[in-house]
Amino acid sequence: MSNLKRHLKKQHGEELSMLENGNAKFKTMTSYLIQPLIASRKARLDSKLVALISVANLPMNIVERPSFRDFIEVFVCTILSIK
Repeated sequence: MSNLKRHLKKQHGEELSMLENGNAKFKTMTSYLIQPLIASRKARLDSKLVALISVANLPMNIVERPSFRDFIEVFVCTILSIK
């Protein structure tokens, strides 16, 4: 058994069983972790992203690249799990 699976069973047993039985509100762990951000938080993130792109002189289409989107998904999941 993996560390993640062991953690899920110990700390999130009810949610895990609902997910495994198909009774969960979210059908995947990703959809559970990536919940809609509140508008003010989204505005702050958008502002910081624009600043990053402009200061680092990055191309605007960087946000369309799969690797960038993967990075943001991991970043948001990490932030949501911390708070």
